[in-house]
Amino acid sequence: MTLVRDRARVHLHSGAEAEPVYRRILVPLSADPESLHALPSACSLAAPDRGSLVGVFVIELPTELPLEAHMFDAERRAREALEHARAEVEAWGLRFSGRLVRAHGAAEAIIAEAERLTVDLIVLAARRRPSRRLHAPLFDAVVRDVLADAPCRVMVITPPPGGADDGH
Repeated sequence: MTLVRDRARVHLHSGAEAEPVYRRILVPLSADPESLHALPSACSLAAPDRGSLVGVFVIELPTELPLEAHMFDAERRAREALEHARAEVEAWGLRFSGRLVRAHGAAEAIIAEAERLTVDLIVLAARRRPSRRLHAPLFDAVVRDVLADAPCRVMVITPPPGGADDGH
């Protein structure tokens, strides 16, 4: 499933809607290999206009720890994820820059990076939350907050139902 939240519209001078151009796309990454599922979609959207991708890995620290606290394992996993993403994006012939961000809240850090870098689109991978309750949220709080507050379009990529990633 792919979900797109579109806050901004692109219009031609004639008043007709134009196809969006994605010159800079932000892809949030994590230690979960599932986060890399967003890369092929992001690359295919950036490729026609030779855009670039920014991979952002947020190391989320508990509020009782300072942002400078040593997180050696998390930093190692972040570097590995960013290097894997770099290889995949560069295989598409696109530019990639990786950012490691320390924060107390992942959603706020993703939104702040999107604003700071003036990206055209955020593409993130997220697992749908299983629920038998009516009106239960489909996604976790990070995805919901990014969808609600991002300064640009947001695309959420989920694995297909019954896929290998389902239910983990």
